[in-house]
Amino acid sequence: TMFTALMEWVTQIFWTFDVVMSLLTGYVHKGQLVMSPWAILINYLKTWFVLDLVVVGPDWVMTFIQLSAPSDEEGGTSVSRLMRSIRVVRT
Repeated sequence: TMFTALMEWVTQIFWTFDVVMSLLTGYVHKGQLVMSPWAILINYLKTWFVLDLVVVGPDWVMTFIQLSAPSDEEGGTSVSRLMRSIRVVRT
C-alpha cells in the first residue's frame, strides 16, 4: 500500500541519517570529550559501523534492485516480490 511504501522510505532515510549523525557526534574517552573528526571516524568504525552496515546496507541494496528491475503487468517482477519478502522476514 501507499502507507507501507512511505513508511519504508521514512525508516530507511531515518537510519541512513543516523549513520551520518554518528560520524558528527563526539564521544567520551577516559573522561575526556573527543570531538576530532578523525578520532570520531575511527571510533565509529571500531564500534557501531558494522552493525549499521548490516542494518542499512541490505535495505539500500534491495531498494536499488527494486527500482532498477522492470515490472510486469502484475505489478512487479519476481525479483521485486522476493526482495519484499526478504525485507518482511528480516524485520
